[in-house]
Amino acid sequence: MTRTPSVIYEMLRSFVSVADTLNISKAVEHLGFTRQTIRRHLDDLEIIAGGPLFEVRNRQYHLTNIGERRISGAKELVSNMDDWVEDQYASSSELKSVQFNSPENNFVYYLQQHELVKVWDCPTPLLSSSLSAWCRSQARLESDAFEALRDYLLIYRKSRGNWLCTFVGQKSSFVSWLGLTWAQSAVGKIIGDDESNLFDHKFVLSAYDSVMTSGAPRYDHIHSAYSRDGRDELETVNYQRLLLPLLLPDGEPVLGAMVARTNQLDFGNLDVGEIPLISEELLMEFSP
Repeated sequence: MTRTPSVIYEMLRSFVSVADTLNISKAVEHLGFTRQTIRRHLDDLEIIAGGPLFEVRNRQYHLTNIGERRISGAKELVSNMDDWVEDQYASSSELKSVQFNSPENNFVYYLQQHELVKVWDCPTPLLSSSLSAWCRSQARLESDAFEALRDYLLIYRKSRGNWLCTFVGQKSSFVSWLGLTWAQSAVGKIIGDDESNLFDHKFVLSAYDSVMTSGAPRYDHIHSAYSRDGRDELETVNYQRLLLPLLLPDGEPVLGAMVARTNQLDFGNLDVGEIPLISEELLMEFSP
């Protein structure tokens, strides 16, 4: 079957959207395609894949074994194409930069990936201590090396092509920013379904996927906005983030996210102007 690259891109977008929403109606709303178009895209992709990508159970679409094998690659391709269209593309060998502005939603998002060695130079002991612990632990989550840090961690695992939150440390940035109720309710949810921020989860997914694909830690500086304590409005937040590939006792891979709120940010060559600072009481301090 021959398809032009543009059609393949739209087909993959349909595949990814149905996999994320488990529902064609929601995919229609998200993409602006018709139901017939999405069904045709899936039918054509199933011919290419050599079998069904989804099965319907309890009126929801669920990935088949073939779909699970194919979804990660599809998401990476769609993410890379989206970045290219928005002039934000970087190859896997380049440090990622993102500059996103949505005036209608009053939302600005900046991300600059940094060389991992710069963690040692940053004024955030939480992240440098976490990287040291990762090395000593040989990436094993239950190692004693993480004893003093585990309460600051967030843990995610990949399931059927989606990232699920499985653990939120009680001292983590998300708890102190979003509140304990949100943190407890987030466990078991797919990224993007927690409603703390409806705009930046695609950037989060891309970063998490890149870490699990490479098997190496990643270090980012980020300016974004999240709701706080159940409020509707978004509030500016600045933070550094260290993403760590980790192993459970049975050898299953998971991802650890260590976040430290700070005004010490470097966005490299991004033309972001003056970044609004967060107040001192919202900054995070950690003394290992």
